[in-house]
Formats: sequence, structure tokens, C-alpha cells
Amino acid sequence: MTSQLQLKIESSFTDVQFIDIRSQLPVNPNYTWSQLAGIRDINALNTIVCHHDALPKYKTIKYGDVELASRIATDHIRSKKNHPKGDAGFPYDLWIRNGIIYWCNDVEPREYGVAGNNGYTVNICVSGDYKNYDQLTPEDRKALYAAIISMKNYLPKDQYIKGHNQIQPTDCPGYDMDQVREGVLSLEKEIEQIKSPNKQEEIAYRMANYILYLQKLSLGKNHNGTAASPGDMKWALGQLLKLEPEFRRLGFLK
Repeated sequence: MTSQLQLKIESSFTDVQFIDIRSQLPVNPNYTWSQLAGIRDINALNTIVCHHDALPKYKTIKYGDVELASRIATDHIRSKKNHPKGDAGFPYDLWIRNGIIYWCNDVEPREYGVAGNNGYTVNICVSGDYKNYDQLTPEDRKALYAAIISMKNYLPKDQYIKGHNQIQPTDCPGYDMDQVREGVLSLEKEIEQIKSPNKQEEIAYRMANYILYLQKLSLGKNHNGTAASPGDMKWALGQLLKLEPEFRRLGFLK
């Protein structure tokens, strides 16, 4: 099963890169995530969980992005914590490093992102150790917000946005989730405002047409050019006069 996740970058996200590296990451030769842990119903996925990979940036600076992601996947494959044959591979759906969003797993297969809570969660990770060493850079923060909004757009239901530590006792993700949620909400409003001018133009056009229709009808003409009845003329005039107080308030009438 292959997800069709598409990053819908708008507004402030136009310079955020989104790179699919699913085919480049190591996978356990014994099984994939779907074979190991199964497929979730996409309608059950109602929580976006934010993580960090707990790797201090000063220790990983020598690695390229895909190289580091591959090392993380290999470490999980070699780990015997969950299974004698290791995990299936990279544990997050989206992973962020250097302001770039990397797509690492199909969304529907169950991963081991939040123990005991993997039936309803999807996982977005920012590289670094934000509990002890690092701070989110502006580039990583923008990419994180873009990744969250992209995931919200992909999933069919409204999503909770939580830190790993809000589901389990852990130091992950280490950055302020209240700030993340506020930032996502603010940028969603910004996107909506950018989209809204077309809607506002449509409303203005419809209003102007309706006023013109009422004006012609009040003067005795139907929209098809035939003569209007006295009752329709009176009704149209009454409708127009209902706008008088607002027009005076706006200074259009004195």
C-alpha cells in the first residue's frame, strides 16, 4: 500500500523543500512495517505526534541528511528492544533536518513511534536533541509547521497535535508544543486569508449584481426585460431601502 501524501505548500511555505526518500532508507530484510505491525485504517488516525530524534546536532553535523536518516533506520533494525529480529526500519513518517521535510514512510502502516499508542498516531520528527542541547531554528520550525499542516490536509479527520511527552512520560520532543500549536493555527489562518480574496471578490460581485437587479426591478423592469408588476416594484424598493442605514454609516449617503 502506498500513501499519496502530497505537501500542499502555500503562503509562507513556498520555500520549504519536501523530499521523498522512502525508497532510499534501509528496511529490515525480515519484514516491512506493514508486515510486522499491520495497516491502520486512515480514518482511525486522529493524532499527529511531534518528536525529536534525540541526536545532538553537534554530534551529527558530519553526516548528510539522507546518510543520517539511514543510520537511524539501521540502528532501529539492529535494535532488539521490541523484537528479536529488530524493528522494520525508520520509525517516523516525516523527518525534518536543515529546514527540509523528508518523507520516510507510508502513513498507514503501523510504526513504533509511541509505544502502546500506534493505532491512531502519525509521527513527525525534527532532528536534534531539544531537551538538552538544541533549539529549533527558524528553518526547522517553518518546516515543522508545514509538515503538520500537510499531514492535516492528507488525513480525513481533524487532528490533535501533541508532543510525545503528552502521551507518555518522556523528554521527547523537548520543544514547546504550545508554541507549535499556536504557530500552526496562526499559519492556517494566514493561508485562509490568502485564499479568501477570491471568495471576497465573488461575494462583492454577487452583491453588486443583486443591487443592480433590485434597482432595475424597482424601476419597473424584470431581469428578462418585461414590465414588472407594481407589487414587485414595491418589494424591490423596500429591499434597497433596507441598505440605507448601512450606506449612511459608511458615508455613501449624506
